[in-house]
Amino acid sequence: MIGFEKTRRILENKIFIYVSSRYITYAILFVNSLLIAKFFGPSQLAVWGFLTLMIQYLNQLNLGISHSASAIISVEKENTNYVKSIVNNSLTIFFLFSLLVVATFIFFDVIEFKIGEKYGFDKFKLIILAISIITYFNTLFSNVYRVYGLINEIIFNQSAFPILMLISIIFFKGESLLWALLYSNLVAFLISLILFVKNSPLKIKFEFNWKLIKLIQKRGFYLFLYNSSFYLIMITTRTAISERYKIEEFGFYTFAYNLSSVILLLVESISFLIFPKIVNKMAVNNEADSIELFEILKNAYVSVSHLLAHIAVLLIPFFIYFFQEYNPSLSAFRLTTVTIILYTNTLSFVSYLIAKQKEMLLGFSAFLILIVNLIALFIATNVFKVDFSNVIISTFISNVFFLFLVSYFACKELKLSTNILFVFRNIFPLKQLIPILVSIFLVVLNFDSFFFIIPLLLYLILNYRILLSLKSIINRFIQNPNLINI
Repeated sequence: MIGFEKTRRILENKIFIYVSSRYITYAILFVNSLLIAKFFGPSQLAVWGFLTLMIQYLNQLNLGISHSASAIISVEKENTNYVKSIVNNSLTIFFLFSLLVVATFIFFDVIEFKIGEKYGFDKFKLIILAISIITYFNTLFSNVYRVYGLINEIIFNQSAFPILMLISIIFFKGESLLWALLYSNLVAFLISLILFVKNSPLKIKFEFNWKLIKLIQKRGFYLFLYNSSFYLIMITTRTAISERYKIEEFGFYTFAYNLSSVILLLVESISFLIFPKIVNKMAVNNEADSIELFEILKNAYVSVSHLLAHIAVLLIPFFIYFFQEYNPSLSAFRLTTVTIILYTNTLSFVSYLIAKQKEMLLGFSAFLILIVNLIALFIATNVFKVDFSNVIISTFISNVFFLFLVSYFACKELKLSTNILFVFRNIFPLKQLIPILVSIFLVVLNFDSFFFIIPLLLYLILNYRILLSLKSIINRFIQNPNLINI
């Protein structure tokens, strides 16, 4: 039995609080995705999907400033004055960059350059611009707050919009719902920004120190190249489907992508908080300690992530049953889920390379894979003209190549073997690879939903020792809740 005192310490653990809040939020997001799909229908859902796609594009044009600041202050956390200068100069960069984004929108208006005409983007662009600019600052503050272990404002920032979305869905319909969702986004992010500034652990003001700005931007450029290329891999896949296929088919894919994203967000809730601590540890660890940390992450984080993905792939027909008009999304959901869950395999390798200030390797690796993905997408959509559900396979292949590259560079830094077979087995042990390949095989050959119990059973059989070992990690957490605190 767990004593009252230990229970209290678990409930007070910041990671426990944060993850619990995120799971509640993701439950709301999941419900929102289903309700939006039901009330919009495939065509209007495609419009909403395109608007969120544009927000994602603008968010990725962040120059890597937030990621650069996070990487620097994760290591320099104790040097308060230096950290304050890094954050304040980052704010200055974002302010100037926001002016540039606004000027770009005005320029597009002047030359009458139209984006997403068939989705009616023009009438929504001002509010999308406002949301994106506020997001730049909120992302920076979120990274600062997580380094200092301050989670209340982060929880609000991540939860307010889904809650307002749900309220909007209840009271609005049709195009009014589109506007309500966008204004909910704007209001939620604006309140979050006010809270971030008001409760900041550092004295916030705009500073201009050219030396620090160059440092932030130098590291930021490669992290921008990495993060933007990495996320653009998925975004360009959505763009290809939005442009090359019917609006209804993009609506089906948007439904599948939204549900799959919830699965990824479930596991990323932990990595978001522990990332600064991992970078800090890997920056000071020797090779042996870093390799040990790699194994812990692989066994605890990656294994559970893949298990959740296989469960989701099996159970999704039960949700689709209540949304029969979205039945064509079934295959797309399964393929998208096994594709995006690969992101969890990158955590240890990416953290190590950032800790060792190898952002350049990360940036150019991700950019190279983005090019590979664009070529693969072109071949899939223009040469083979595959069904919209199977377009994501090109992205799966691209992600595998990216995993290989970051693992190769990490192994090289750790003075491990860079033999192709060793590196591939390092990123994809057969016990993870086989169930994923079986899932893809079943989807492509259009097997009945019942057969998707096979990859789940395979995963459980091949990984039962690792999954059983998680019990000791859970017990250690119960004995010492601060073991994985931030």
